[in-house]
Amino acid sequence: MWIYFLAKLLLSQQIKCYIYDMKFILTTLFIFAFINLNTLKAQDLFASTIKIGPFKLDMKHYEVNKICSKKISTEEFKNTADVYDKMIDVTVDGVVYKLGFYANYNMEGNRNDTFSLMRIKCNDKRMRTKSGFSIGMNKFDVLKKLNTMNIGYQFSKYTTYDKEGNPTNKFVEYIQIIDNKASLRLTLEVENEKVSGFELYADEGGC
Repeated sequence: MWIYFLAKLLLSQQIKCYIYDMKFILTTLFIFAFINLNTLKAQDLFASTIKIGPFKLDMKHYEVNKICSKKISTEEFKNTADVYDKMIDVTVDGVVYKLGFYANYNMEGNRNDTFSLMRIKCNDKRMRTKSGFSIGMNKFDVLKKLNTMNIGYQFSKYTTYDKEGNPTNKFVEYIQIIDNKASLRLTLEVENEKVSGFELYADEGGC
């Protein structure tokens, strides 16, 4: 009889050990998945001369729809002028992007029902480049870093205007990082001496 109870006790201990091991394994897998999920999300908060966040230039509007919660419809653009003047706000994982599109045409020169990304803007404070440029960074630190890294850029400064069209004493500045090979420009918008946003668009001066 005592052998029976001993065997039962040993078996129960083995079951407890098995349950403990399973809990440990499942907890480890959960932590690993959580870390990787956050890593993937963090990877989408980068700007470059190729993309901003999950969006790339020339993506079709139906490709954009697979990424963002707001579905972009051809009804967004009533006529050709709307395509070039309108910026649409979309949100991905809590990050707001402004997207501009251009119309596509068929072989006969008629506009079809697809639109492609031509501008991407983002002002989220978490956005940065892999080279270390980030929103909130001081303008002079950006210029110094660009010169140190021997990265081609253009700096421009413009007067701002009020609603009546009169010039103000405020200025908006832009630092454009140029990718000559891809004919693309990543623009760092500067306000009050600090980077306030990123914008990506095709370099019309490219060939």
